[in-house]
Amino acid sequence: MKTKAQVLSNVKDASAKSLLEAIGGLDDSEALGIISDFFPDIANSPTGKRSKAEILNRYLKKLREIEDPSALKRALDFAEQLISAQASITNSRAKLEYLFNHFKIPTELLIPIDKMITAFEPYAFDDSTIIMDLSLAQDIAYYTGVIFTIESSRSGENVILGAGGRYDGLVKALGGTKDVAALGFAYDLERVQSLLPETFGLEEIEPPQRVLVTADEPELSQAIATAERLRAQGIFAEVDMIKRNYGETAKYAKARGIATVMRIGKDGIIDEQNIQA
Repeated sequence: MKTKAQVLSNVKDASAKSLLEAIGGLDDSEALGIISDFFPDIANSPTGKRSKAEILNRYLKKLREIEDPSALKRALDFAEQLISAQASITNSRAKLEYLFNHFKIPTELLIPIDKMITAFEPYAFDDSTIIMDLSLAQDIAYYTGVIFTIESSRSGENVILGAGGRYDGLVKALGGTKDVAALGFAYDLERVQSLLPETFGLEEIEPPQRVLVTADEPELSQAIATAERLRAQGIFAEVDMIKRNYGETAKYAKARGIATVMRIGKDGIIDEQNIQA
């Protein structure tokens, strides 16, 4: 039986084909020892869902089962390029389309990203303020979709002010009877405070006007754009995402201390309603 050193001396590189030839006559424990030496950078981490042992065992299983070792190498090459496509959201989308075409992967898989880009449009964000990073991972593994961080460079360096994402399976994982679509985020208030001027909150100012903007589909995007214009004028604007009727909207606004409701009609005309406090 060959020693580990003898096996390693015959492996030309870390390609799937070369590793598969090297571990062909070894049992799983011996094969895992060989593979582990070729991937020393894999470490146990709170980010992600798999431990180092799980990753290596899964990789060994793929090596054993695959008929064409070059296909696994191709998959790893794709994954490496995928996580390096970090750029502004539109530039990253262009990179992904090129990558998918290069690897002959259906571009229909990019539709969820296209929908996300469309959802951002009413906010009129500068393209450089939204960065897509497909290597991003959170410390908690219950996220099931898009995750994000909120960063500021006001202090001269990027400071993470908060983070969040989509976690449709969390309610069921905590004892619920079914999965519930959900998303959320949290701010680090100390970091936010560190970026504010020392006199913040001490000035005597008039309470800002508060407006509730509501609309049915497909006018929701117009409601968001209207709220953004109001916010740019220093007005607190909230968008009603639940699509309440007139009576429910007025009741909700009054409970929130909101004096004005703007409803976007199907014709795009804005109906403004004053709510008696």
